[in-house]
Amino acid sequence: MGWRLKVSGYGKIESAEVETAPLTLFVGDNNSGKSYLMSLLWGIRNLGGELLYADETMEITETYDRLRCWVKNR
Repeated sequence: MGWRLKVSGYGKIESAEVETAPLTLFVGDNNSGKSYLMSLLWGIRNLGGELLYADETMEITETYDRLRCWVKNR
């Protein structure tokens, strides 16, 4: 089972809801936001956990803190 992501106002994407699965395909016209959405999903899947669950030994920079707050609010 995958997970669900709702997106609005991201690049070319006005509004989208995606439920991921072991195989998820994006089909659409050129320049419609498929790559934006795939990059967002990849970042959340591969980097999101690190942003939300940093350990005490990790150096917290201002950029990291702003990004962590942004991810938590979404």
